[in-house]
Amino acid sequence: MNQAPLLRVLTLTGLTLTPAAILPPRGEHENALQTRMNEFSAEKRMMACYAAGLYRLVDSILINTGTTTLFFARELAKFSWITVITNSLMITESMGASGNRVSMIGGEYRPESAQNTGASAMQQIARFNAEHAVVTIGALSADGAFDF
Repeated sequence: MNQAPLLRVLTLTGLTLTPAAILPPRGEHENALQTRMNEFSAEKRMMACYAAGLYRLVDSILINTGTTTLFFARELAKFSWITVITNSLMITESMGASGNRVSMIGGEYRPESAQNTGASAMQQIARFNAEHAVVTIGALSADGAFDF
């Protein structure tokens, strides 16, 4: 895949955070979800483990759909008493199975990524007041939030 350094993601290397991953150019086809889960999985797992430790048990966190955020949610699911707002079916299942409070955003369902999107989803997100947001690089652009 031809990639340009539009946005960088931080990954954990030892005790230092350093730039590592890059966003594919806008409009470029994204690999299938399971393929992306296998790409850079060790780095995603390290980053997820580190990031999950940054939150307290009573925090509320908005988490969007993505492979990195799914690794994060799986680490976060080891804790309980966290409130999660997400548009991801897989994050909902992971967090809900461990007894956390989960609000799933509705909208147009995209089966290829197991997420709800669209104007309805954006309207619902606007109604929440989460303390934190953990989003993937695809959720942000120069034009604003979310790439859908």
